[in-house]
Amino acid sequence: MAQLKQVLQAIKNIDFNTLDEILDDDMSYMEVSKNLFLDTLKKELQGQIDDGFTGFDKIVENNNGSYMFYTKGYPYLSLYFEIKDDETLDICLNHNDVAMSEEEYYGNIYFFFYEEDKINFDHGVNHYVNKQKAEKAVADFKILSEKPHIYMEDIDYWRLKYEDIVSSLGFNPPINIQVYRAFLEVDEICRVVYNLTTFIDKYDYAKEALNEYRNLDPYDEKEIVYWLLTHNNNKLNFYNAGTTNWQTTGIIKLAADFEMFVDCSTYIDAFLFAELYDRLENNLIEKYMPSQKCYQEHKDGIEISLESHLKIHNKYLDILPE
Repeated sequence: MAQLKQVLQAIKNIDFNTLDEILDDDMSYMEVSKNLFLDTLKKELQGQIDDGFTGFDKIVENNNGSYMFYTKGYPYLSLYFEIKDDETLDICLNHNDVAMSEEEYYGNIYFFFYEEDKINFDHGVNHYVNKQKAEKAVADFKILSEKPHIYMEDIDYWRLKYEDIVSSLGFNPPINIQVYRAFLEVDEICRVVYNLTTFIDKYDYAKEALNEYRNLDPYDEKEIVYWLLTHNNNKLNFYNAGTTNWQTTGIIKLAADFEMFVDCSTYIDAFLFAELYDRLENNLIEKYMPSQKCYQEHKDGIEISLESHLKIHNKYLDILPE
């Protein structure tokens, strides 16, 4: 284990010259070249180095083959080492280990690599076609965004035109460790479009739910709670970036990097439902917020939700899910 000890000591001392000498040029680490791996790790540490950081004070070995590097007052680093015949075959960030005290160590050091940077990435025809498709989708959306204001139908048309790449998860695969540099821009657009067009997809449902609410007694809290619980799985996430009187004008501003004003008047009931649900739910969550004593008694924490808060106060147990 002599080589491992050398590697650990070099990381502890943030001695990248020694690491460069010890690690094999022909090996990949986190699926990228040695040079890119070391350069990225050094870049992540550079802020601490500039702040006076000179190395880690201690190393803690865990049973799963990982090691945690600590210095009080700085983020900690957790790495997994794959060793065979005293040779370091791989070094990976370990996301399972948690510092003994986040207050003392200010979180963990994190970095990742784009799929295109990995040694075995296939830059073949399939990736090229997807990249071209993504670039065309971005270009079309930018043309759309240059209009003074656009209609929900315009955005829905863009979604249908590129339906094979628009989803709630964007263009990248639904695995958070796989991120493609080529698709970052279209991913951002996809997320905004998917969220907005959900109001189209759920318009009829939202309109019916809104009509249900209008027939409730506004002073009967139990009725309100039952309505919220009934529609919990179909609530809509709505964030208005600053337009006023949108309930009357039907114009909202997208919360995105691009400045876009969207006419949502055709589907205004879906937006009214979303705003109403969010306001009612938040008011009740706040009203039944657990006391400080209650938080102290629940060592594992308390979920911030209407259902959780009502159960703690023994309210409306007969209509709450079991």
